[in-house]
Amino acid sequence: MIVSGERSWLDRAMRLVVPLFFVTTIAVPTTMVNKLVFGVLMVLTLVRVVSRPADTFLPTLSPLVALCIFAYGFVLALLGNADLEFATQFALSVAVLLLIYPVMWYDIDLDYVAKATGLVLVLLTVLFVAAVAFSQSSGIAAAVLAFFTRYRLGFAVARQFVDDPSMTYALATTTYLLLPFALFVVSMVERRSVWSGIAALIIGAAMMVSGSRGLMLTSLMTAAFVLLHRARNVPRAVLVMLAVPPVVYVLAFLLSATEVFSVTELSNAIKIGHVSSFMDHLSLSGAVFGEGLASFYFSTGRGSQVAYTEVTLLDMLRYFGFILTPLLYAAILFPSVRLDRYRGARARSVAVVLAYLLLSLTNPVLFNSAGLLVVVWYWHKVLRPLALQPPGGASLPATT
Repeated sequence: MIVSGERSWLDRAMRLVVPLFFVTTIAVPTTMVNKLVFGVLMVLTLVRVVSRPADTFLPTLSPLVALCIFAYGFVLALLGNADLEFATQFALSVAVLLLIYPVMWYDIDLDYVAKATGLVLVLLTVLFVAAVAFSQSSGIAAAVLAFFTRYRLGFAVARQFVDDPSMTYALATTTYLLLPFALFVVSMVERRSVWSGIAALIIGAAMMVSGSRGLMLTSLMTAAFVLLHRARNVPRAVLVMLAVPPVVYVLAFLLSATEVFSVTELSNAIKIGHVSSFMDHLSLSGAVFGEGLASFYFSTGRGSQVAYTEVTLLDMLRYFGFILTPLLYAAILFPSVRLDRYRGARARSVAVVLAYLLLSLTNPVLFNSAGLLVVVWYWHKVLRPLALQPPGGASLPATT
């Protein structure tokens, strides 16, 4: 047993360190800062387990299932032809899923944390764009840009979607913006919050600046689901009818006047090459047992041996096989065996994680620290009693 003062100190520490881990993971994912914060988190978690075993429970086994599958893939990597450095990073990153336990033990509201982290990411995007724009005339801007470049935190790339190429500015974790965008849309609809609407527009602008087609598409799909899920039958039908003409027009424009869906567009051509090479590479033993984390195969998309690609699902099938990969995705999607946990108000959370999984099909954004934070958020929404989830994701007062 520990005295209440010690318990209160541990509670307060967790409520400080968990948001700090979110911010550092999203803001500076490639530095040592978030690794150190995660180490502190794990130490505090062990203190909780040792000092309060009677009220320490496992709300879900999904993290342990994922850890076991990745451990299996790592062993295969040691025995086969794999990029061991990347395999090690892969295996260690999945430990982020253990965060769900202290989040549930201390009833931490991750909606508030995710929203705040999203706004921090927008501010960093503005800083990165300014650093690129003024790096030639300002020493401070040049130093900031050098920091972003050194740690691979931001990328300024000219991409050609129409006749003339345009500059895009994306941070390493820009795809995470799908989550706070969805939460602000929910707050706007549920609480009629003007500020949430403004925040959603600002995040939407950062998405557009990034040039990520998948991110913009899945964000619009998520927003549409939130609006339709909230509306009654008649308004829902009206919204659908109003949405059909502009959607058809936009799709027609994208198909006729841009290279967004063109097979000759560089990014699309690379991904098609990955898929084609995966089919050629597939073997019976690989399909059943997998080939291990970060295992190499030849991809015509890159014209070389690669250990990982932008097509996450095919990578997982190659790493773990066609038996363990569905189990891994099932562990992500179904942290609870109770079907009622995925209905009603929680359906919006299911829609968000499904949109993120869809985004990960053509972007390697799921099985890294930032993507797994989205999974932890989803698990917390599914496992947390609805009575403790305020409308629109408002923050809860701290409890001890």
